[in-house]
Amino acid sequence: MNIEALYDWGLEVIRWVQQFQSPFLTLIMQVISFFSTPAFYFGVVLLLYWCLDSCAGFKLGVGIIFSGALNTAIKEVLQVPRPFIRDSSVFVVEESGFSTPSGHSQGAATFYPLFAKFVLGARKCRHCKFGKKCGGRRKLPLCVLVRLCVAAGFPLLIGVSRIYLGVHYPSDVLLGLSLGFLTSVGMILFWKPVVKIISTWRVSLQVLLVAVVVFLLNHFSGSHTSLNGALLGFLVGRIFWNKKALFWSATGTPVQRLLRLPLGLVATGVVFGALELVKNLAGQLASSLELQLLLKFIQFASTGFVVVYLCPLLFIRFGLAMVQSEGKKNDGASCSTGDCQ
Repeated sequence: MNIEALYDWGLEVIRWVQQFQSPFLTLIMQVISFFSTPAFYFGVVLLLYWCLDSCAGFKLGVGIIFSGALNTAIKEVLQVPRPFIRDSSVFVVEESGFSTPSGHSQGAATFYPLFAKFVLGARKCRHCKFGKKCGGRRKLPLCVLVRLCVAAGFPLLIGVSRIYLGVHYPSDVLLGLSLGFLTSVGMILFWKPVVKIISTWRVSLQVLLVAVVVFLLNHFSGSHTSLNGALLGFLVGRIFWNKKALFWSATGTPVQRLLRLPLGLVATGVVFGALELVKNLAGQLASSLELQLLLKFIQFASTGFVVVYLCPLLFIRFGLAMVQSEGKKNDGASCSTGDCQ
């Protein structure tokens, strides 16, 4: 099957799915798609990292940012137009950028398996354990079934929504799901051994490794440098934390945890807004595209660093959080330093 025939087949699939179209179903599909948007991921990661579980929040943040940056780089290399550009009859909603692979599908296949593993899987079920009796009968425990539905069901449902909305070919969705699942499974299997090795390196070598990865992604990302910058700031911020003492968000009262969110959002917003003003001012003084891309990269790198490093410093300064060693002494929270890096 040549590429044109693949796209023609994809349009036929989209038309078949859209035969069930209705205003209510379209609204449902848009809601489903929302649960694979940067705004949703950003909110969950911040809530986890700042208020609930810094280790899980960091892992999810790294996974979704890296997956998004990889998706952007591949899109810029392939430069496949959206289905509704090829055939306007399948248009339902407007979507910018290129089509292959599906960013929503890839993001969902990265985020939800990691969420099921590191967030839901970290909560001990007091009723059952996998492979043992549950409720007096040998069956698949409900907690395991829920995690499987989250890890696989949500990404598949989001992939279907992208086809229904006419913004992706089925091949885009399949490729996005494949890349996303490879990313999440790779992190689940290799996070600990890889981090254990890297944590023995000097800080300068750790930062160099991050810079090389970001540089390679930037090379293929064209003018889309935001996620690459965010990845750099996110990882460098954590490297700096591990050099000092590990921020542990599981400490503190519910009120203290709750107060971290508005404080962190204000601090992050101030930095992001200030750099946006600098970027706009520089754009008025010089129309250089390279300068604008550099400033955009710096803006998102700084924001990532603020989220991971500076905001926890503020929380500790205002008495809203503690470092890991203090948290262990006070409320028994535990987190492997190597596991969180």
